[in-house]
Amino acid sequence: MHNLALQFHLFRPRTGDKTKTLGEIVELTTRAAHEQELFSSSDWEFIQWLSESHSDPEGLWIRLF
Repeated sequence: MHNLALQFHLFRPRTGDKTKTLGEIVELTTRAAHEQELFSSSDWEFIQWLSESHSDPEGLWIRLF
């Protein structure tokens, strides 16, 4: 049996470093367009890839800590 654990750390100057779930990272693509401006182009490309390949329409993702 194999297991993979990931943590996504989102750092913003105003709020500092926060751990986010996969669902919260994917949700960034559904928010206002100004969210994209807060990330480098390579980071936003990764966020879009996550959204396209790992979205969870049924809400089955577990919270990662």
